[in-house]
Amino acid sequence: MLLPLLCLVLDYLCNSITARLFYAEINPIFVSLAQYPLQGLGLKLILCGSMLWMGTMDFATLPIWKRVLVIVLLCVVYLQIAVFMLLGSFLSHTLSLYSLVLILLSLPFAGLALHQMRRLAITQA
Repeated sequence: MLLPLLCLVLDYLCNSITARLFYAEINPIFVSLAQYPLQGLGLKLILCGSMLWMGTMDFATLPIWKRVLVIVLLCVVYLQIAVFMLLGSFLSHTLSLYSLVLILLSLPFAGLALHQMRRLAITQA
């Protein structure tokens, strides 16, 4: 889960360097993320948490309906990128609240991944 925080710092540095060096017009979403970097943290956390959870699953042993459910859930998680960009373009004042909701939604994924990792560590020992 530290990876999204590292990505957040790198995004902030890249955005600020690009804005200062090239004086180019930047997408308003990136300007908003450069001014308020914690807004993008929720999106990064939910993507990282869901991928950690997916990586710890034994996907091959799941019944077909659970596999389909996991794939649909991951599609919904990835659609949050589009929702985040649309909110940033049209309703930029709601990004902080939406990021907070995404952070709260990422906590169950991270908890499930940690639980699975603990179970995998016990069975490997």
